[in-house]
Amino acid sequence: MEDNEKPIGTLDILQQLDGDTFPVNEGVLLDENAKKNIKTFFYALFKSMGLKRADVIRTANLPRNYAYQIISGERIGKRDYYLNLAIAMGLDLDTTQRMLAVTNHGTLYARIKRDAAVIFAIKHHYTCEQTYDLMCSEKVAVKPLDTGVE
Repeated sequence: MEDNEKPIGTLDILQQLDGDTFPVNEGVLLDENAKKNIKTFFYALFKSMGLKRADVIRTANLPRNYAYQIISGERIGKRDYYLNLAIAMGLDLDTTQRMLAVTNHGTLYARIKRDAAVIFAIKHHYTCEQTYDLMCSEKVAVKPLDTGVE
């Protein structure tokens, strides 16, 4: 960095966003440690909540094989896939934020209108369908949280 260049901070990056999007990390290759962290996180989460993966995946309306791969850390999914899983599991906001961090996605940020709608839905225990309805009413969604199903 040259002397006259100022370092870019988080606020600068957020100000460059258009306000309703967040950078995605699709295509990022996960190292073995990251894969293990994702797998361990989901294993502990499902066990502690007494949930079955198949039931959550069905409720989240995700493609079955792909969902198992992102839960096991073999593939990295879109941020919306993890949000659907969080909503289907009935996770609280803190656990959802932790899930997004573990999976190397940006956490929910209340100043982004779309994220604010998702935060509201999580705090009020909305279903995936109710979340989509809320997002439509707030004009922040043209489709449900991306499920990979057309």
